[in-house]
Amino acid sequence: MDDFTILSVLILTGILIIVGFLLARYGNNKSYEVELSIDQIKDYFLRKHYCKDCNTRLKRISKKKFLGEGWSNIMDTYSYSKKYKVTYYLSCPSCNRKYTSDDY
Repeated sequence: MDDFTILSVLILTGILIIVGFLLARYGNNKSYEVELSIDQIKDYFLRKHYCKDCNTRLKRISKKKFLGEGWSNIMDTYSYSKKYKVTYYLSCPSCNRKYTSDDY
């Protein structure tokens, strides 16, 4: 190998490292935190729910709360991301009553 090939490989490697760091730092990464069990997920997404007061079919609502930015470790991969906490609940369109996963 000549010096030009070695130099071009080193420059390309350096550029890839810098671009990877910038994408991890300034990319559109988002991480979500959800606190539901498997049974609650199946119940929320696969069953129809009705209001206990007016017997109207409930709508599924998800709400995202911004927790901040920072480094997170997801499956042994560190990334800089915006962190959100997602809460799921059911809402009655008629009487505006809200049900959490503990209520249904």
